[in-house]
Amino acid sequence: MAKEPHLHELITLKTIAEKLNQMNELQPLLGEVLESLLALTGLTTGWIYVESGPRQFRLAADRRLPQALSLDDKLPMQGNYCWCLKRYAADELPGAVNILSCKRIEMAIRDSTGDTEGITHHATVPLRAGSRQFGVLNVAAPGKTRFDDEELALLESVAYQIGSAVERVQLYEAERRRSAHFAQLGELGRAIAAAEGGALRDAARDADRGGTRNALRMAVRRHDRPGRS
Repeated sequence: MAKEPHLHELITLKTIAEKLNQMNELQPLLGEVLESLLALTGLTTGWIYVESGPRQFRLAADRRLPQALSLDDKLPMQGNYCWCLKRYAADELPGAVNILSCKRIEMAIRDSTGDTEGITHHATVPLRAGSRQFGVLNVAAPGKTRFDDEELALLESVAYQIGSAVERVQLYEAERRRSAHFAQLGELGRAIAAAEGGALRDAARDADRGGTRNALRMAVRRHDRPGRS
């Protein structure tokens, strides 16, 4: 990512913000913003991990991974063993940093499992909003072994935008689940009320019929009483 004027940085942030505000589903949102980030910065490869549980992560989006990392339905990208995720899980990733080497790439080179396409290093940025953290953003390019301070600052700003969008989407999805839950409860309540109303009507009819039968029996008894003509 060559050093660009601040105007280009502002355009990058504006474009990313507009992209993030257009969507409410996490998976396509992350993919779209990653595509835009790479196009605007001149980087070639990126991937995003989001938390899926305590110290657990899932690959949520990626663009143009090298062949070595795309094998077997991206199997090399699974697992939490790489250095960037370990540092993130240990709260040792305060901001955007250069990863001196990528363990996943190192393993691919060591085991000769595929072509790394010139990628050996990447920058890692935590995705956060306020005090909450949601995962990491990684970006790379062939032959690029270091990101300067301005590049890292831009990536950190973008990552904060992404983190805020992830938080918004999660809140939106939680509210949608709550609304669906309350709608189901409302339907259940109406079904119960209808069933209870039907049972009460049946009971009233039975009581009415029982009362009529009792009245007839009493009338017959009075009619059959001795002394009546």
